[in-house]
Amino acid sequence: MNNQSHVPVYELKLEKQRWQLVLSILKEFAQQNQIAFLHRKFGSGTSRFDKILITHLFDLINCEQVMSDADTCSKLGKKLYVITDSWVDYEKFQHPNLIIFSMPELLSLTALTDNVPPVRKPSKLYNAFIHRTESVRQSWFYFLYLRNLFDKGYISYKLFQINTTLSGRELFDKIHVDHLSSVPHFNQAYEVLKELIPYSNFVDREDLSELILDTKYSLVLDTYAPDDDVGSYYISEKVTRALQYPTVSLPFLQRGTLQKLSDSGFYINPSMMAIDQLSWQERQQHILDILENDLINVSDRDLYGQAQHNRSIFSSWLTRCLTQDFFSQVFDTIISD
Repeated sequence: MNNQSHVPVYELKLEKQRWQLVLSILKEFAQQNQIAFLHRKFGSGTSRFDKILITHLFDLINCEQVMSDADTCSKLGKKLYVITDSWVDYEKFQHPNLIIFSMPELLSLTALTDNVPPVRKPSKLYNAFIHRTESVRQSWFYFLYLRNLFDKGYISYKLFQINTTLSGRELFDKIHVDHLSSVPHFNQAYEVLKELIPYSNFVDREDLSELILDTKYSLVLDTYAPDDDVGSYYISEKVTRALQYPTVSLPFLQRGTLQKLSDSGFYINPSMMAIDQLSWQERQQHILDILENDLINVSDRDLYGQAQHNRSIFSSWLTRCLTQDFFSQVFDTIISD
């Protein structure tokens, strides 16, 4: 249940199309080898097969959920195999009835395969597309106002939320009262912003590239950013998109996720790497400092090169992901186990 319909996004369209190819590879393998196959569903009790393959993609994988399902498999004498596009701390996913395959290469289903667009002289400092709402994102909305950044960027705060019938002012008020009203300066921001929501200072569009290219920084508030130290790390299409454009990416992510990206070969600005291990509150303040004081300067040539570099990694990942060979080690492990 959602309180409104999703705004369509070009990258998610690509992801959906490409996923169908991957899905057919996995389904065929499962059928041929008498293995139960589930996508984004946990529930091992219903299967007549002893081996169960689950794909958990397009969302952060939850360690407790996986371990609970592995416990159920143990009681039923079954074995669970999970493919995820999250990076995982393998030591937290140890269970005798479980094998987990961390395959972040599948994040490339949102890869942009055309050429990097040329760098432009931006008219705005930053973009911040905030579709979904919760208390941390609402605090960002307040801070952008309180730090006099409101008129300097393309900003939206759409107040989308799942599992609620509340919308608009009612939802905005509830989040404020329940989570933010004890902070005096948040009350100051609330009084002004409550009259403006749901907020957007640009016209909705499926393809956000024109807005991104008209800004210097891409501020990306990812879904699980405050969920630190949970044993898994995930980035959404908002992050993969920002990394592929010639702007300075400011991704607000779970602690340690930028290190995972850097270790995978992606270019991440050193100023962002320097804050990767801080608490989420400190990461938030450092990113706001960068924006408020315009602290990062990169030449157009370097911005273009960084975007090209990141696109080439995603593109090579995508080429691999869409083949059966990419999964051969997974398949061999499951069959021989």
